[in-house]
Amino acid sequence: MGQFQSNLQKATQIATKMGSASDRIQSATNRPITKATRTTLSVNSKAQEANQQVLDLTKQFSAAFQQAVDNI
Repeated sequence: MGQFQSNLQKATQIATKMGSASDRIQSATNRPITKATRTTLSVNSKAQEANQQVLDLTKQFSAAFQQAVDNI
């Protein structure tokens, strides 16, 4: 019984930490992307495109991670 209680406590701690991590990921995806001011338009455009792709991937990861947290 003691081992089960210990495992349950560990699972609860991990789920709590995962929930906090999920909140931080979600918060990061809500921040605006700042455009560079000292680059060419071509470089800035490519950087914005790359940033948007990373943001989209991060949002997908965040949704999947939150689903995993919800399932615990």
